This record gives sequence, C-alpha cells and structure tokens, in this order.
Amino acid sequence: MARIIIWLASTIASLVLLFGYPSSTTGATSSVQVGPAIPGMQASAASPSTPTGARGTSTPAATGTSSQAATKATPTKAAATTYTGDTVSTPYGPVQVQITATGTTVTDVAVLQVPSSNGQDQAINGRAVPELNAQVVDGNAKDVHAVSGASYTSSAYLDSLQSALDQANL
Repeated sequence: MARIIIWLASTIASLVLLFGYPSSTTGATSSVQVGPAIPGMQASAASPSTPTGARGTSTPAATGTSSQAATKATPTKAAATTYTGDTVSTPYGPVQVQITATGTTVTDVAVLQVPSSNGQDQAINGRAVPELNAQVVDGNAKDVHAVSGASYTSSAYLDSLQSALDQANL
C-alpha cells in the first residue's frame, strides 16, 4: 500500500512539474514572418553608425524663442554612442550585433547580420532575435539567456554582444 501511495504522489508531482515548466513557445504567436525583414535586423547592409532595430531611438529637439531658455528647460544628457560587435560565424551564417549606449546604459540593440537564408532560419531568428534584444535592453545586458531552439544564434549573438560591450567599456 505504501508503494502505491509513493508512486501516485511522485507521478502527480512529475506531471505538475512537467506542465508547469515554461516552454520556449509560451507567448509565441502562430504567424511566421517571411522575408529578410526580421525584427531587429536590417534587410541590407548598414553602416556602423546607423542604429536600427525594433526599438527606435530619437533625440528630442529643444524648441523655444531663445537658446538660453531651451538650455535651462532641457536637462543635459550624455550623448548616445553606437558600438558594433564582432561578426561571429555559425554553421548557418554570420551574426553581428550593434548596441547604442548612453553613459553606462544600453539604450538600444540591433542585429546587423543573422542567418536568414531559408524559412527555418527566418522562423527561428524571427522569434529569437526580438527576445534577445529585449533581454539586453530590459536587463541592461547584465543577464542575457540563450533562447531555446536557437542555440547557434544565441551563442553567436552573446559573443558579438560581448565584443560590443567591451568596446563600450560596459
């Protein structure tokens, strides 16, 4: 009788753990983006000084009748600087990341290169790149985790990101 109770309790615990574990498809949409335009990536080659990505950045322009009034009303902000990471090769193609930093904070991240030669690459990276970008900006690049199902892209992304962070001394 005791063996049956232990078996039943362990089976129930295993099922609870199995169904309670968040999978990589949690929150994913059923549509697949087709084409070279993956969020956070440009369709064509970009110059290193041009940040692109799912998150756009803009600098507010001060308007007013005098420059003195605008200077007093607008607090001084550190200039945003862009750093391009090394290009990292994977079996499926190169990955390259570019960050925009203001002071010691990463304010934007863009993927300049990512494998996108076929539908599977586009599906995997269409899901992985926005998640990685969000982790970098939301967590300020301190605790970025690989995306399940995108091991090669995640690893190369993290290597390129680290190169950009090293350039920015962050």
